[in-house]
Amino acid sequence: MARAKAVPWQPPVIAGSKGREVTQLTELLGRVRSGDAQARDALFTAAYAELHRLARARLVTERTVQRDWDKARLILAETLR
Repeated sequence: MARAKAVPWQPPVIAGSKGREVTQLTELLGRVRSGDAQARDALFTAAYAELHRLARARLVTERTVQRDWDKARLILAETLR
């Protein structure tokens, strides 16, 4: 069985008022990369709030959000090392 070709991740295109939140998350990511510990904490808080909002909009359970958030946090922590 042939493996599917990997497609590089692309950030979502978001129109409307939510673009401001995406810009804030992008700014926080840049500050985290620079070693700003306060930005790291703010990023986790802001990202969780946004993920929770998206999940609620898609009627995903809190348990699923928490599981996926735990995975995302582990990936982010590994990337920042």
